[in-house]
Amino acid sequence: MKKLFVTGMILALFVSYGYAEMGGMQEGMGHGHEMMGNQKSRIAKGRELYHKHCSVCHGENAVGQDPGHPMGGPGPEGKIIAPALNGSGHAWHHSTEGLFNDIKEGSDEKDSSMPAFAKILSDEEIHLIIDYFQSLWPEKLKRRHPGH
Repeated sequence: MKKLFVTGMILALFVSYGYAEMGGMQEGMGHGHEMMGNQKSRIAKGRELYHKHCSVCHGENAVGQDPGHPMGGPGPEGKIIAPALNGSGHAWHHSTEGLFNDIKEGSDEKDSSMPAFAKILSDEEIHLIIDYFQSLWPEKLKRRHPGH
Protein backbone atom coordinates (compact mmCIF):
# COMPACT_ATOMS: atom_id res chain seq x y z
CA MET A 1 0.00 0.00 0.00
CA LYS A 2 2.86 2.36 0.88
CA LYS A 3 4.52 1.63 -2.51
CA LEU A 4 1.25 2.50 -4.30
CA PHE A 5 0.99 5.77 -2.34
CA VAL A 6 4.57 6.76 -3.19
CA THR A 7 4.03 5.88 -6.87
CA GLY A 8 0.85 8.00 -6.86
CA MET A 9 2.68 10.95 -5.31
CA ILE A 10 5.50 10.73 -7.89
CA LEU A 11 2.95 10.60 -10.68
CA ALA A 12 1.15 13.63 -9.22
CA LEU A 13 4.44 15.56 -9.11
CA PHE A 14 5.19 14.75 -12.77
CA VAL A 15 1.70 15.80 -13.83
CA SER A 16 1.95 19.02 -11.79
CA TYR A 17 5.37 19.77 -13.26
CA GLY A 18 4.10 19.20 -16.81
CA TYR A 19 1.08 21.41 -16.13
CA ALA A 20 3.32 24.19 -14.82
CA GLU A 21 5.73 23.83 -17.77
CA MET A 22 2.83 24.29 -20.18
CA GLY A 23 1.83 27.48 -18.41
CA GLY A 24 -1.06 26.03 -16.43
CA MET A 25 -4.48 27.13 -17.56
CA GLN A 26 -4.00 29.89 -20.06
CA GLU A 27 -6.03 33.06 -19.80
CA GLY A 28 -9.51 32.62 -21.21
CA MET A 29 -9.30 28.84 -21.14
CA GLY A 30 -11.16 26.61 -18.75
CA HIS A 31 -11.97 22.93 -18.53
CA GLY A 32 -13.85 21.03 -21.21
CA HIS A 33 -17.00 22.80 -22.32
CA GLU A 34 -15.84 26.16 -20.94
CA MET A 35 -12.84 26.10 -23.28
CA MET A 36 -15.03 25.01 -26.19
CA GLY A 37 -17.54 27.75 -25.38
CA ASN A 38 -14.77 30.35 -25.32
CA GLN A 39 -13.43 29.12 -28.66
CA LYS A 40 -16.92 29.15 -30.19
CA SER A 41 -17.34 32.73 -28.98
CA ARG A 42 -13.99 33.74 -30.48
CA ILE A 43 -14.91 32.14 -33.79
CA ALA A 44 -18.30 33.89 -33.82
CA LYS A 45 -16.64 37.27 -33.16
CA GLY A 46 -13.99 36.53 -35.77
CA ARG A 47 -16.71 35.61 -38.29
CA GLU A 48 -18.39 39.01 -37.77
CA LEU A 49 -15.10 40.85 -38.23
CA TYR A 50 -14.16 38.73 -41.24
CA HIS A 51 -17.46 39.48 -42.97
CA LYS A 52 -17.08 43.18 -42.25
CA HIS A 53 -13.44 43.58 -43.32
CA CYS A 54 -12.28 40.58 -45.38
CA SER A 55 -15.11 38.92 -47.28
CA VAL A 56 -15.23 41.58 -50.00
CA CYS A 57 -11.91 40.18 -51.31
CA HIS A 58 -11.57 36.71 -49.77
CA GLY A 59 -15.20 35.64 -50.30
CA GLU A 60 -18.19 35.04 -48.05
CA ASN A 61 -16.94 31.68 -46.78
CA ALA A 62 -13.24 32.43 -47.26
CA VAL A 63 -13.32 30.72 -50.69
CA GLY A 64 -11.15 33.43 -52.24
CA GLN A 65 -11.79 36.21 -54.70
CA ASP A 66 -12.15 33.62 -57.47
CA PRO A 67 -13.32 30.25 -56.08
CA GLY A 68 -12.02 28.61 -59.26
CA HIS A 69 -8.50 29.73 -58.27
CA PRO A 70 -8.26 29.18 -54.50
CA MET A 71 -4.48 29.69 -54.53
CA GLY A 72 -4.92 33.23 -55.81
CA GLY A 73 -2.43 34.34 -58.42
CA PRO A 74 -2.45 36.97 -61.15
CA GLY A 75 -5.86 38.30 -62.12
CA PRO A 76 -7.08 39.81 -65.39
CA GLU A 77 -5.95 43.35 -64.49
CA GLY A 78 -2.54 42.18 -63.34
CA LYS A 79 -3.39 42.41 -59.63
CA ILE A 80 -3.02 39.33 -57.45
CA ILE A 81 -6.35 37.57 -56.80
CA ALA A 82 -7.10 37.23 -53.07
CA PRO A 83 -6.55 33.57 -52.13
CA ALA A 84 -8.95 31.31 -50.26
CA LEU A 85 -8.45 31.28 -46.51
CA ASN A 86 -10.66 28.23 -45.86
CA GLY A 87 -7.88 25.65 -46.22
CA SER A 88 -8.19 25.16 -49.98
CA GLY A 89 -5.65 27.90 -50.76
CA HIS A 90 -2.19 28.39 -49.33
CA ALA A 91 -2.87 30.29 -46.09
CA TRP A 92 -2.26 27.17 -44.02
CA HIS A 93 1.36 27.10 -45.25
CA HIS A 94 1.99 30.31 -43.29
CA SER A 95 2.52 30.43 -39.54
CA THR A 96 -0.10 32.14 -37.42
CA GLU A 97 2.46 34.88 -36.81
CA GLY A 98 2.94 35.29 -40.56
CA LEU A 99 -0.81 35.47 -41.16
CA PHE A 100 -1.11 38.03 -38.36
CA ASN A 101 1.66 40.17 -39.87
CA ASP A 102 0.14 39.99 -43.37
CA ILE A 103 -3.20 41.22 -42.03
CA LYS A 104 -1.71 43.90 -39.80
CA GLU A 105 0.92 45.24 -42.20
CA GLY A 106 -0.61 44.29 -45.56
CA SER A 107 1.09 42.39 -48.33
CA ASP A 108 4.54 43.40 -49.52
CA GLU A 109 3.83 41.90 -52.96
CA LYS A 110 3.87 44.76 -55.47
CA ASP A 111 0.77 43.52 -57.33
CA SER A 112 -1.27 42.70 -54.23
CA SER A 113 -4.21 44.78 -53.12
CA MET A 114 -4.03 43.40 -49.55
CA PRO A 115 -4.13 46.51 -47.36
CA ALA A 116 -2.69 46.99 -43.89
CA PHE A 117 -5.31 46.76 -41.14
CA ALA A 118 -3.09 48.07 -38.32
CA LYS A 119 -5.11 51.29 -38.02
CA ILE A 120 -8.46 49.55 -38.47
CA LEU A 121 -8.27 46.38 -36.36
CA SER A 122 -6.75 45.76 -32.94
CA ASP A 123 -4.28 42.91 -32.51
CA GLU A 124 -7.00 40.92 -30.72
CA GLU A 125 -9.45 41.48 -33.59
CA ILE A 126 -6.84 40.22 -36.06
CA HIS A 127 -6.39 37.09 -33.94
CA LEU A 128 -10.18 36.60 -33.86
CA ILE A 129 -10.31 36.76 -37.67
CA ILE A 130 -7.50 34.19 -37.89
CA ASP A 131 -9.36 31.95 -35.40
CA TYR A 132 -12.43 32.17 -37.62
CA PHE A 133 -10.86 31.25 -40.94
CA GLN A 134 -8.67 28.58 -39.35
CA SER A 135 -11.86 27.04 -37.95
CA LEU A 136 -12.89 26.43 -41.58
CA TRP A 137 -9.82 24.31 -42.27
CA PRO A 138 -10.08 20.52 -42.45
CA GLU A 139 -8.84 18.79 -39.28
CA LYS A 140 -5.83 17.38 -41.16
CA LEU A 141 -4.60 20.90 -41.94
CA LYS A 142 -5.28 22.16 -38.43
CA ARG A 143 -3.00 19.42 -37.04
CA ARG A 144 -0.24 20.20 -39.57
CA HIS A 145 -0.36 23.97 -39.31
CA PRO A 146 2.56 25.62 -37.55
CA GLY A 147 1.36 27.67 -34.62
CA HIS A 148 -2.23 26.45 -34.65
